[in-house]
Amino acid sequence: MREMDFVPSWYPLMRRRKRWLKLQITATLVSVVALSGWMLESRASVKAKRDLRVLLDMKLTQSSEELHLLSEQVELKAQLQKQKQIMDRVGRHVESSRMLALFEKTLTPEMSVTELKMDTMESVRKGSNESDSRTATAIERRLLVNVSGVAPTDLDISEFLERLSKVRFCENVQLLEASDITQDSHRMRKFAVTFALHLGDGGVQ
Repeated sequence: MREMDFVPSWYPLMRRRKRWLKLQITATLVSVVALSGWMLESRASVKAKRDLRVLLDMKLTQSSEELHLLSEQVELKAQLQKQKQIMDRVGRHVESSRMLALFEKTLTPEMSVTELKMDTMESVRKGSNESDSRTATAIERRLLVNVSGVAPTDLDISEFLERLSKVRFCENVQLLEASDITQDSHRMRKFAVTFALHLGDGGVQ
């Protein structure tokens, strides 16, 4: 007896539609997963770029600050060098003026200076600073002077030495040489004297 086919005609069509729906759902899920992964990767890339930009901005700001500080230091150094040059010129002028005034007071009218050498010497002196009970360091400045000249007699030389010794800021007055010399058919005494001129403290450190 021949079997009867009870499968409705619409059943195969429904099964094809279900398979197609499953494929669409699967494709949609795959697309959603891929899109999510791409979005996460894109966000991570954007965050990394943003962090890199922030880091570069920080480094640029730091470099700008360092350049500004370096520029200020260079400008300050130039100002200090200029001030030092001015002070050196003024200091030499003051020292020369003091020396001329000193010789006017100590040399006798018949004496004359033929050579003058001056050299500044600095020495460190340690003392007690009572304000903070610590040891303070002071820089003492002295002008070492070597003067040569001629005088009529030894009496003039002795008087010159005595006057120098009585000057408060003159130290270590010494006669280095005293010898005969003939000048314009006149017998004179050639002398060389050395002494130190106290210039004061250069500051406390």
